[in-house]
Amino acid sequence: MRILLIKAGVGATSLEKLLDRYRDDLEVIGSAESIEAGYQMIQRGQANWVLLEVGSAPTPPQPKHHLVLPSKKGHELVPFEQIAWLEAQGGYTVFHLSTGAMLLSSSSLSHYEQQLPAFFYRIHKSHLINCHKIRSFANGRVGRVVLENGAELTVAARRRRAFLQFFQRLDLKAS
Repeated sequence: MRILLIKAGVGATSLEKLLDRYRDDLEVIGSAESIEAGYQMIQRGQANWVLLEVGSAPTPPQPKHHLVLPSKKGHELVPFEQIAWLEAQGGYTVFHLSTGAMLLSSSSLSHYEQQLPAFFYRIHKSHLINCHKIRSFANGRVGRVVLENGAELTVAARRRRAFLQFFQRLDLKAS
């Protein structure tokens, strides 16, 4: 079994010394400075378990459920579930919220595409949609997505096949 130690400092620790007794059964493959690094190693298959040195490692990272957007008053936390779709307007991005409100950001659509979870999908160079907000998809001569709020958005011809495959695999109930 491969074990990765997560600890704040560098060098030998009492936990590493204790594990030395069990070297025949366990392989300590090293240490990492953060929990994020440990989780990445598990995902890549480089470690089976992560041992945390008590009192030295931070709590596991919590999945993000919102974006922080600059506003006139400072910053706003916008939960993912409130975002119906994003629209590019030049170098700006307009957030269309489920409530009908719109927020303008000075960052590009591609900037937000990288920050949003996998249930957001780029259907057009100007549109990034929250797939949990889809009411229907019409794959006719022109592909169209209809969202819960009634908005109709065109799916670019070159993105239509990939979107249809994604849409058919998507469990719209999962977050």
